[in-house]
This record gives sequence, structure tokens and C-alpha cells, in this order.
Amino acid sequence: MTTSAELQADFANTVDDAMFGESITYTPTGGTATAVTGFVYRRRLRSRPQRNDGAAGSSVVEYAIEVAISKADIDTVTLAADTVALCANIGDSATKTYRVAAVIAQDPAVWHLGLAA
Repeated sequence: MTTSAELQADFANTVDDAMFGESITYTPTGGTATAVTGFVYRRRLRSRPQRNDGAAGSSVVEYAIEVAISKADIDTVTLAADTVALCANIGDSATKTYRVAAVIAQDPAVWHLGLAA
């Protein structure tokens, strides 16, 4: 098994646990909506005054909602065009659609995406 396959298997094992993963709908530009399970991180939108390395004049944006999804489910991401539908708050019954604003991080197995309304 390759490192990429191992990472994807580890992610799938964790995200498939109902205690951690949430059902979201990913829609690529011009494509068909796909139901996937991912990690959803919710927080207030804010900008820190500078990066952790202390570089002057820099800032880091933290998105109000971020998701981590498997590259096995979604192989490419188009910024500002792809959308993600999910519950904005835990316990909501209705979903809200967000556009993919940034690829915050990625590895061979997982996309970590910042979402914007």
C-alpha cells in the first residue's frame, strides 16, 4: 500500500465515525453534486494581526467554516467556483451553500478548504 493510499484509508476510517464526520454536498463547477463525509470546522471569521513567524505587515485569514474532505471523493478543486452545502451550525436542519474560497492545505489524501458565503 502506498503512503497516499494509507493516508486516505486513515482519513476514511476517522471521518466515517459518526462522532467526527459530517455529511456535506460538494458541487464542482459545471458538475454534479456529490455527497461526501468530511470534517467541518466552525469559528468566527477573523484576521490575526500577523503570521505565527512574526513577519511584519502580514496577516492570516481564518475562515468561518473550513472542511477537510478526501481526495478519493473529490480529485480537483476550483476556487471561487466550486460549492459546498452543509449545516452552518451543529443541530441546524437546513443546509447553507458556500463557495470554496481557499485551499488552506492539502496532502496526498486530504483537501483542507476555507469556505466563504
